[in-house]
Amino acid sequence: MKKILLFNVCSIIMITSLFSQAMFVDEGNAYGFAGYYQSDEVEGGKSTTIAGMGSYLLNGNMEFQVEYDMGSIKSDAGSDYDMTANGLGLGGSYHIKNESLPFRMKVGGTYSSLTFDNDILSDAGITMSGTSTGFGGGIYKTVSETDSYSLTPFVNFASVKSEVKVKHISRVKGPAR
Repeated sequence: MKKILLFNVCSIIMITSLFSQAMFVDEGNAYGFAGYYQSDEVEGGKSTTIAGMGSYLLNGNMEFQVEYDMGSIKSDAGSDYDMTANGLGLGGSYHIKNESLPFRMKVGGTYSSLTFDNDILSDAGITMSGTSTGFGGGIYKTVSETDSYSLTPFVNFASVKSEVKVKHISRVKGPAR
């Protein structure tokens, strides 16, 4: 019974961003865990995003994933303008193993929903929510392997469409008839 631990850490220097991923593989089934942190100075404030994801790869072919996202914007104009966002995402990928190719491929999709909160919007009876859908794929190949670990870099691409809806909930009742 061979157990492999895959680990990938990527850091981008130009912005404060960190992505980390690890996967435990046991006889074709795999359990993956990933985390993401990003903090940026934006016009008028600071934006922070934190996400965590778990995935399960069944028999080396079908991958199911769930993700939780948190975000915040801290405004330089005051805390009344600060905003938070929370969301949940689901996704899946199919891994293609073709021995005639020098690499393996995967294709998949995701769906996520977000809710936004802000004091000014709440006081005005306004709600904001969003959804995103994505489709993507990637290629990967094991480049180094021992009895205790395997190093497998991935090159992925994705196309994501997002939509945010703003809805006003009237709290004022109309005139009595």
